[in-house]
Amino acid sequence: MPQTSRDLNDCTPEMRDKTIEVLAASKAELPASDVAIVACTYRNTAGQFAVWQCGRDESGNIVDKAAVKTYKKPGTSEHNHVDSAGRPASRAVDLLILRHGRVVDDGADPSYAILGAIGKRFGLEWSGDWRCDLESAHFQLLNAGTIRAQ
Repeated sequence: MPQTSRDLNDCTPEMRDKTIEVLAASKAELPASDVAIVACTYRNTAGQFAVWQCGRDESGNIVDKAAVKTYKKPGTSEHNHVDSAGRPASRAVDLLILRHGRVVDDGADPSYAILGAIGKRFGLEWSGDWRCDLESAHFQLLNAGTIRAQ
């Protein structure tokens, strides 16, 4: 099993279907120079740990806020969910904006707000609305429930 995946089949059927709808709508609603892409669906706990370590020292303290990729420790992210058979069943996706083929790193870019509004319209929670731990690329199912991680 890969540490991380971009495959929508590694999501729950509901998350996969909603993501497909968001991506389709984004083609019409984002500026012509922009395209939304799937950056991550499933992450196992080792993959989550690798992402969580970004911007932190060995003790887990944030030393470079700009380098932080996630605030969710391994086993606490909706990306880490597996089904009862242990297969990836992510209840979250990270969608990035490409502009002229280059990733838009600025989460405050207006295209992320447009993408966030599209995701919410299709019933997803967008982390760009969170009071803390903002991750403008992160979308997850509303009320996803208990995480079963591997």
